[in-house]
Amino acid sequence: MKELIIFDVDDTIINGQSQKLFLSYLYEKGYISTFFYIRLISWFILYKMGLIKNPRPAMEYAFSFARGKSEVQISTITNDFFESVLKNKIYKESIKIIEEHKKNNRRVILVSNAVGVLIEPLSKYLEISDYISTKLEIVDGLYTGRISGDIIYGKLKDEAIQNYVKVNRISLNNSWEYTDHHSDISSLSLVTHPYAVNPTGELKKFAIIKKWPIIYFKS
Repeated sequence: MKELIIFDVDDTIINGQSQKLFLSYLYEKGYISTFFYIRLISWFILYKMGLIKNPRPAMEYAFSFARGKSEVQISTITNDFFESVLKNKIYKESIKIIEEHKKNNRRVILVSNAVGVLIEPLSKYLEISDYISTKLEIVDGLYTGRISGDIIYGKLKDEAIQNYVKVNRISLNNSWEYTDHHSDISSLSLVTHPYAVNPTGELKKFAIIKKWPIIYFKS
């Protein structure tokens, strides 16, 4: 049975928050207005400070730009975003660790609260076949701008990981997780080898108490 490696994305594999970077890209390309952009950047600051607990309203507001667009249209936009922005934000240290795990025949998955249309190009680039992410609703081949199902965040992230393990008939015995955010403390507690990567202050304090490894990616 393969050992499982769980990687968060934002501030772990990439330098920054993928959805915040995507909003900047959308603004620069003229897909969203200045007011729309400033309002959402303010939300990301509050989220990073831990002052917002329910990200759903802001995420649905952010992706309202996709309403009425086809899967091909959104895929074209997100693929260009990955090639022109996100690929340049990937930490080399994260790639090295992922490749080492692959060499040891371990199963690597990405788990992120970001939407799947942003995570899919990254997973393909890293040659990671499976990822768990928040989904955007599609009706009759067109995006509605709404979230479909749960946002993969906090306790819901734990449930998503446990469901993945059950469906794929694998075990969390001798498993790893790499993440930066204190909202992932409970999922870090599920694995055998938890790693705090570029941790928030709250996660760093907790990791020190629990004697979890703390690592920093810089390049």
